[in-house]
Amino acid sequence: MVTAAEERYHSEPEAGSDLLITNTSCLAVSHDQEGSTDDAQNFPQSQSNTNTGKKSLKCDGCRKSFTHKSRVTLHNRIHTGEKLFLCTTCGKRCSLKDPLLDCVTVQAAKTTHLCKTCGKMFSNASILNRHKIIHSDEKQYSCKTCGKGFHYKHHLVVHLRVHTGEKPYICKTCDKRFTASSSLKKHSWLHSGETPYSCKTCGKGFATTSSFTLHSRIHAGDKPYSCKTCRKSFSTKSSLKIHSRSHSGEKPYSCETCEKRFSTTSSLKMHARLHSREKPYSCKTWEKFPSKSI
Repeated sequence: MVTAAEERYHSEPEAGSDLLITNTSCLAVSHDQEGSTDDAQNFPQSQSNTNTGKKSLKCDGCRKSFTHKSRVTLHNRIHTGEKLFLCTTCGKRCSLKDPLLDCVTVQAAKTTHLCKTCGKMFSNASILNRHKIIHSDEKQYSCKTCGKGFHYKHHLVVHLRVHTGEKPYICKTCDKRFTASSSLKKHSWLHSGETPYSCKTCGKGFATTSSFTLHSRIHAGDKPYSCKTCRKSFSTKSSLKIHSRSHSGEKPYSCETCEKRFSTTSSLKMHARLHSREKPYSCKTWEKFPSKSI
């Protein structure tokens, strides 16, 4: 998603540079050093456009017009996805420095508003209080079709599309459709290969902050979700939910062929291979002897 800051004019960095933004003072220095004199030296031909007020420079991708060549260069990053600036606070990359300034400010503010249940940090108290609803058992919004409950109204709105079949969000690359914009955004990273969040411990990259947070618990040994029945702890809420079925006996997934029920989708998938006779895994040793069979 392109922020308003990425549409504003900034002097462009040195070609091929990979700039690390570590704090707000670093950003301030960068802005001070890149004055209007540098812009005049780098793009002297754009000065006449500024004086006349005409937008004679156009983007080849969307035909949008600009008065400065530097603005065209920055705008092109929207189409190419080029992100030269790396924030060392959260690992996110941006095409301009302004979004990083906001990021550093937000990350600094987050340290004062901590969720005691899961350890997640927020920039202000109101967002923290809204987040705490996730940990409560109360779900005030419920689906009239299947009875499933939700903490937030917008989650219910998205869920209703499961019953209606509505998928308003379309991938421009492969035309695949999705019920939620967040699902489309995550899917788009399959095409771009973008992993803006990296683990400082092992270097593994992640496409979303949520997946990065879950991974970080492996190194920290953090297991904030515990079973009320046996007190066993888990690093993710979904793992706790699956585990709780061992106590309740709930088996929400059924086989379409024999109607046998299972507590997890992975168990159902393995069972389905008995009917389809699918054997996706082969022994590399036996492959050398095609005449033999197990």
